[in-house]
Amino acid sequence: FDETDELANLLLYKLAPHFEGDCCLVAAITGGTNTGKSTAFNLLLGAEVSPMMATAAATQHPLLAASAERAAQCLEGRLVPEFKAQPAGDGSGVVSQAPQNALFVAETDALPVDLMLLDTPDVDSIDQRNWKVADHIRAAGDVLVAVLTAEKYRDDRVVSFFKQAAESGRIVVPLMNKANPANDFAVARQQLAEFCKGVETESPCFVLPHNFALADDLKQDIPSLDGDTDLRSYLESLDIPAIKRRVYESSLTHFVREAEAFLDRLDVTAGALLAVRDEFYSRAEAAARKYEPAPGAEIGGMFHQYVQERRGPIRRAIGVSSR
Repeated sequence: FDETDELANLLLYKLAPHFEGDCCLVAAITGGTNTGKSTAFNLLLGAEVSPMMATAAATQHPLLAASAERAAQCLEGRLVPEFKAQPAGDGSGVVSQAPQNALFVAETDALPVDLMLLDTPDVDSIDQRNWKVADHIRAAGDVLVAVLTAEKYRDDRVVSFFKQAAESGRIVVPLMNKANPANDFAVARQQLAEFCKGVETESPCFVLPHNFALADDLKQDIPSLDGDTDLRSYLESLDIPAIKRRVYESSLTHFVREAEAFLDRLDVTAGALLAVRDEFYSRAEAAARKYEPAPGAEIGGMFHQYVQERRGPIRRAIGVSSR
């Protein structure tokens, strides 16, 4: 059963919980180290909900922003049971030490009831403990906003993370942060095209220029590369039931494939156990053929001594004399 963790997590944390209620889109803001995920997360909300720090890998635990109704469901463990949800408070827990499976939940009136945003730790962390968190985030998210920089858009671990997400039916939306706006983002366009080809996503791309200045109220849009929409509007325009259907269909296909492989491993194990059984039957039969049921003189002497030791002193003396 050592290789069934993914199978169990897929069933428990992705398929089962969301079959209980109506559709809600989970958009995870993800990416590599120090790419500006929290900045993008806050811009989408129009307020600083996730602490923004210059320190690399500052966000240690995922932070989910949702309407009052969805936040309550998360705190009850109904929507993201792979995490241990707790109120976000002032957000300080996001950057502090907490249990590995901690998820901080912030209630906001900035989001509709059918959209939740998830700010996440780095998917390329060198800490192996965070790899499982990254897998849970990929499982929880229906849409993954890939926050990239010129240093991270080709990173093998980052590309692999989003490629697996796309293969499992998730929508991967690239966002190039700190992009050079020269020549209509010519460099960013080339980098985004390379990333989209590697991940195999055809979603619109979005940009934040390197000279982008955060307003005090964070009331700014994240524009698309072609300028025809912004990221928040794009997320709200998505066909949620269609995305859910695609994610579940892909997840179920993967689940069945993994279940088939697990049953194949059980067949191999069963064959090995039957071989062990046959081996022991063979050994037992060989031992039985050599077994001589008639006791020899040594066994008789041992039995006589055993009886003698349990007699009373008078009978023992008589027995000694008799012997």
